[in-house]
Amino acid sequence: MIFEERKEEDKIVVTHPHVICDGCNTNPIVGNRYKCSVCPDFDYCEKCEAEKEHSHPFLKIKKPELAPKAIFVSLEDNIEQMVNQVKEVHWDMAPVFENMKKEETVEKHVFEELV
Repeated sequence: MIFEERKEEDKIVVTHPHVICDGCNTNPIVGNRYKCSVCPDFDYCEKCEAEKEHSHPFLKIKKPELAPKAIFVSLEDNIEQMVNQVKEVHWDMAPVFENMKKEETVEKHVFEELV
């Protein structure tokens, strides 16, 4: 019985409203959504993620309600430059960075602020 119930759950198709695949222009993306962790607005559907190349890592999103509100990625060793870029975009978080101790990580503070 449990096995049969699980099969029924697998048949549920998840749709990501208002999200367009940048590989094939499918609108909306159905199934898993792959969001670029670096580009501001770049998503692939399952098929494009499997078949097309992209220079950055993706975040796999199984359900729309699990999509992050923001993603912060540091690709450079210059932490001060990254902090200044984040401050420009998210000026409301400036106090978080001002109170941060040098040995603490930016990721820790950004995560705590978003949660």
